Amino acid sequence: MVTDSIRTPLHAGLRLVLRVLLVVWAGFWAWFVLAVSYGGKEAPPPWWIPAVGLSALTLLVVLAWKRPAAGGVALVAAGLAAAGFFQSPSALALLAAPAVLLGAGCLALRWRYSTAPGNLRL
Repeated sequence: MVTDSIRTPLHAGLRLVLRVLLVVWAGFWAWFVLAVSYGGKEAPPPWWIPAVGLSALTLLVVLAWKRPAAGGVALVAAGLAAAGFFQSPSALALLAAPAVLLGAGCLALRWRYSTAPGNLRL
């Protein structure tokens, strides 16, 4: 369990940077989902298709914000699952890698400030 007594200003700063990057990443994907769904000349998809995407994105952000270890695992899993859809290395680096890196950051931040080895609470 992480207590306030072991959190340092560096920890708070890294957590803030990680959260800002998480919101920027999620903001991009929210814009992308809405732009692809409603920005084209084709008929828009049923309302529930972008709603599912935005709900999953919101769940990832809230989980990473409230429970960094569980959110980190979920972000890494989502990034690796997304990587299976991309054939191009540049698409892989730009679209799947940020989720993996943010998830790894959440895990590293949570793991570094655990009170004891093996005390990583999801």
